[in-house]
Amino acid sequence: MAAGCDDFVRKPYREADIFRVMAEHLGLRYLYGKEEPQVSAAPETALHPRDLALLPADLRAALLQAVLELDTTRAQEVVETIERQDGVIGPVLRKLAENLEYERLLALLEDNDSEPEDI
Repeated sequence: MAAGCDDFVRKPYREADIFRVMAEHLGLRYLYGKEEPQVSAAPETALHPRDLALLPADLRAALLQAVLELDTTRAQEVVETIERQDGVIGPVLRKLAENLEYERLLALLEDNDSEPEDI
């Protein structure tokens, strides 16, 4: 305090402690919105690698390339094409792509020959 500080917060600190100290010294008042229930990012229908094997090879390859390059725009474009061709697989892939769940997409795309596993 002799160094000119008004207060201090010891580590490890909680986020609430930081906001409390800022409110106290800066005269802040926080308005908190109603907390929305968290929706699971998991798709409603589990996909298996064998499901993606039913898609044309060029679409699988394009989606795999987009995922490997982390190209969100290209991934969305490929998923939209898949959605037009397959109304079941497409929406699930769209949800995965929108949520940037590229590890799941990668697991599905790279493992078309193995035993089914819920992803």
